[in-house]
Amino acid sequence: MADRIDGLVNGSQNPETDNRLVVASGEGELKRGQLLKLDGGKLKKIATGDTPHSILRADVDATSADAPCSYYIKGAFNESFIDYGDGTADEFREKLRAVGINTFEPNK
Repeated sequence: MADRIDGLVNGSQNPETDNRLVVASGEGELKRGQLLKLDGGKLKKIATGDTPHSILRADVDATSADAPCSYYIKGAFNESFIDYGDGTADEFREKLRAVGINTFEPNK
């Protein structure tokens, strides 16, 4: 799968991806850039207080069934393109760094 050029991924680094997990049924339609957590062996949207696992690489629909997906597990990403659910970039920055995902603010 080729990455879309949209500003999410820092172009000077090669992010590490995986596709062995699925987004859990009932999570709805998720967009590229959604921050995910691991819960019961499946990926779900992140919420305040959760430990981040990965960033969704491409849109998926997990409305009524588990959805196979590709996701980033390491790399550098533009934090303004990440969907933090009900959290914020400030809340998750250090938690992301701890799992190998670095975020940056453009022009800073």
